[in-house]
Amino acid sequence: RYFDATRQAEFLYDCVRQTIEESLPEEVAYLAAHDKMRQWIDQNFDMPDRQAELLIRFLRQGEGTLSNRALAKEFSVLSAEEVEKLEKAYADIF
Repeated sequence: RYFDATRQAEFLYDCVRQTIEESLPEEVAYLAAHDKMRQWIDQNFDMPDRQAELLIRFLRQGEGTLSNRALAKEFSVLSAEEVEKLEKAYADIF
C-alpha cells in the first residue's frame, strides 16, 4: 500500500549531511578570508570597491597570481612590487 522511500530518505540525508559538514564550513572559511583580503586591500591601496572585488576574483581564478592580461588591462596602474605584495597577501590569507 505504501512505497518504500528508504533509499530516497538516505540520499536526502547524505545531501544534507554533506552540506552541513563540508559545504557550509568551506563557504564560511572562504567568506572570512575574502573579508580579510578586502580589509587588507582597503588598508594598503586606494582602489574602488568594484576593482577590489575584481582583483580578488582574478587572484582566485589564477590560484593566487594575476594573469598577464589582467595586469595589462584592468590593473596596469599597479607596479610589479605592488602586484607581488598583493599575491603574497592573497597566499597568506587564503
